[in-house]
Amino acid sequence: MKNYYLKTLLFILSILPLKAQNLEASFVDQTNKKIDSLNREGQFEKAYLIGNELLQELIETNSSEELMAKTYYTLSNVEISLGEYEKSISTSHKSLALFKKINDSLKIASAYNRLGVGYYFLYDYDSTQFYYKRSYDLKKKLGAEANEMAVSAYNLAIAYEDLSKIDEALDLYLEAEKFLLKNPERLSFLSDVYIGLAHLYNYNQEITKAEFYAEKAMDVGVKSYGEFNPNMTFVYTNYANILSVKGKYKRAIEMLERALEIRKNTYGNDHKWTSEAHYDLARVLMKDDQPTKAEKHLLESIEIAERTNNLPNLAMAKNTLGKLYVMEEISPEKVIPLLESSTKINRKIYGDTYLQIAENYLYLASFAKKNKDEELFRRSIDEVYKNVNYEDKNLNYVYTPFEILEALNLEGEWLLEEYEETKETALLFEKMELLEEQLELIEFAKNNYSSEHAKILVANDYHKVFEGGINTCWLLYQYTGDMKYADKAFSLSDKNRNHLLLQGFTQEKIWKTYGVPTELLEQEQSLKRELSAMNMNIHDLRTGETQKEELSKLLSDRLRLNRNLDSLQRSIKEKYLKETKLPNQELTLQFVSENISENAQMLSYFLGEKDVYTFFINKNKWDFVKNIEAEKVSSSIEEFQLKLLQKENLTAVGKTLYQFLLDDKIDDGRYDLIIIPDGELNYLPFEALIDGQNEYVVQNFNISYASSVRLFLEVNRPEFTYDCSNYWIGYTPDFQDDRTISASSTEVEKIGQLLNGFIFKGEDCSKENFFKNSTSYSIQHLATHGELDSLDYTMNKLDFSGSKLTSSEIAVAGIKANLAVLSACFTGFGTIEKGEGVMSLARAFHLSGVPAIMMSLWKVPDKETEELMVNFYKELKKGKNKSYALRQAKIKYLEKNKDPNLAHPYFWAGFVINGNTNPLPQPFSLNWYLYGGVFLSLFLLILIFKKIRS
Repeated sequence: MKNYYLKTLLFILSILPLKAQNLEASFVDQTNKKIDSLNREGQFEKAYLIGNELLQELIETNSSEELMAKTYYTLSNVEISLGEYEKSISTSHKSLALFKKINDSLKIASAYNRLGVGYYFLYDYDSTQFYYKRSYDLKKKLGAEANEMAVSAYNLAIAYEDLSKIDEALDLYLEAEKFLLKNPERLSFLSDVYIGLAHLYNYNQEITKAEFYAEKAMDVGVKSYGEFNPNMTFVYTNYANILSVKGKYKRAIEMLERALEIRKNTYGNDHKWTSEAHYDLARVLMKDDQPTKAEKHLLESIEIAERTNNLPNLAMAKNTLGKLYVMEEISPEKVIPLLESSTKINRKIYGDTYLQIAENYLYLASFAKKNKDEELFRRSIDEVYKNVNYEDKNLNYVYTPFEILEALNLEGEWLLEEYEETKETALLFEKMELLEEQLELIEFAKNNYSSEHAKILVANDYHKVFEGGINTCWLLYQYTGDMKYADKAFSLSDKNRNHLLLQGFTQEKIWKTYGVPTELLEQEQSLKRELSAMNMNIHDLRTGETQKEELSKLLSDRLRLNRNLDSLQRSIKEKYLKETKLPNQELTLQFVSENISENAQMLSYFLGEKDVYTFFINKNKWDFVKNIEAEKVSSSIEEFQLKLLQKENLTAVGKTLYQFLLDDKIDDGRYDLIIIPDGELNYLPFEALIDGQNEYVVQNFNISYASSVRLFLEVNRPEFTYDCSNYWIGYTPDFQDDRTISASSTEVEKIGQLLNGFIFKGEDCSKENFFKNSTSYSIQHLATHGELDSLDYTMNKLDFSGSKLTSSEIAVAGIKANLAVLSACFTGFGTIEKGEGVMSLARAFHLSGVPAIMMSLWKVPDKETEELMVNFYKELKKGKNKSYALRQAKIKYLEKNKDPNLAHPYFWAGFVINGNTNPLPQPFSLNWYLYGGVFLSLFLLILIFKKIRS
């Protein structure tokens, strides 16, 4: 693996101060320090001029070998900065010879390290490892001071990372950090160590961890170097790459443009770092759909790399330019020469097998597929497998699963295209075999990541694998009529949705099943809560008036806390879960049919890039159908949403969506309709669709939703019905700055009186009181403001008095309520992640353990919200199930409001039920005890009276 941008302080070594023996030695030491300082500030030419003048004076005055050695050593560092690597090696050898002559072992170790730097930039990795290792081992033997040990550990980590020795690199980066933190007040290259760690985690798609380190690198780097120092460009580049992975392209481009400008001003146009800056900027411009600008920067990068003989960057830039031409379907005559040239360069540097070579062949395979060149396609695919060590298909030895997945996907697409031409069903069976390999690889990838964001990225990237698999199952189902293909498609559809939500919801239950002690579960939850609170504090400091020292301390504390959590989770998995295979039952349509009630029917959708598939299930039948094109459904949903929010007539589009999604798929005799939506369907209130009789669907069905079929089955298990000591609690804060919820206070008071519940109002409506009561009440009712964070879903918020409750805090709160009613705007809305669903506040409550959520899809007006809520609870109090209760509340609203304007779905369709819809256990009332006591007493008195008379 090539480390594109981590070399910033590779060559900066700490000159250990030597006690001056005379005036000449003092002058030389001070001058060398000045040269180091100028080099650090990016004034390379000036530093080099002073260094050469000093060296010439030392030669002319026949000065001591010690002073000569130190000056050669300092000068070799400046030569590295200037890109004069062969000169630096020659100068380093001179310093090494003199250090050996005077028998200065520590300086000999430093000179070895400098030689490793020179050979590294000449791409001689054998010599690089040899000298870095000698330096590191010698320093260890000598017990060198912390900064010297950090230098060698860091440099060796970079070499190992470039050679794909990831575990060794990680250990050495952490060791370098440990050494540097022993002397935190000293200016050091700690930010570069954090860049190294961020890059490692970014490469492995552990984006949350990568971002933690990148933010700390930014914090330390500005203190150490200053905002416009050339060394900071490596920090900016690293952070920009992480932002790019998260889809924040504009911010990433701003950072990369700043880095490019600083490098041009510091190093000039013809320098390796300038070439790499053009390359890094081009990659993000491609993602931001700016191909023309991207091409310009790639061509500039190639020209500079050729002039400066920067072979790694030349190979990367040619590879990416080839990829650009393949994606944009332009300049086809240039694609093969670019990719073959990139491959040749990589082989020259790294040998015959290397991940970058695999990537070259992936693009060649993609190009060959588009041009129907089977010979080139097959050869390229074989080369991909060879370069990632997948020839024998043993996952234990592959370098990375991602290139393999891409290659398998290309093979599958080739087979499907060939099937469309020939209709040979043998091709479909071959595609199914490839699908099984892909599924195994995706599971392998997910199991090797601990962070939520990494797993979401995997789900996003490989949604197309599941779509291709479902399409193949559909074709085989049509051809054979064999229900096993419908079942396989059903299982695939559900496997790629809300995997993390299901995992989070059931984790406690599964861990307890395998014997994880309660104290360890509580310790893990405690660390998660602490980390979540820390993230909130960091977020607030950034968006407010930042106290830099406080922020810096929090960033350091977060790294420590995250490592403690990682360590605990690894320990639990190693001790309790290593030999266990967690349940991953293949879903079948019949199994689900057997596990839903007689009056229920389920519709589960898969919304792909091309097509929509529907699985419909009731107690007596089940089937699998291919609907209309996905584009038509998506555009109709968009039209529906726009007209809904503008309160325009929905009849035409409501009927169209009913025909697309429900017509001929539902049984009029089964009133409980369970919807498993996908993609944009999560934003659609099915209640408001209009059937052939011009009635809203809600007028005939009790509608509920679930995030996945597996999650639906889980939330209906008995262990997720909690035995709470109290029934209902409501929260309604007061707001300042003209933000009031006029009806919310009334709403909560009416419901509290109806159910004899407990209420926290005004200042008492605090996060602290919410957490204290999060396991004591069967229903948690929150009437407050909801806020969405479009950049970070973990920062979606509910307002409390004096504070905000974030999604990340809710998710780890361990709420043991049977129903959460989120009477706030947009609590069911959020960004959609393919394969993981809507990143909403409601999702956070599910993650926390709540089996049923009432949530809003838009901002429902306060007056109508109050009316719906009160009527909902009246039905719930009668022992009705949740979806029936909500339906009756909506019907009562429609019966009361005949005015077409007020009867618009905008006013009544915004709240929906997600999860378990069973009736809630009703609280025992003291009045019933009193009535029972009186009745029993009268009965006993009558018996006594009769006995006396007899």
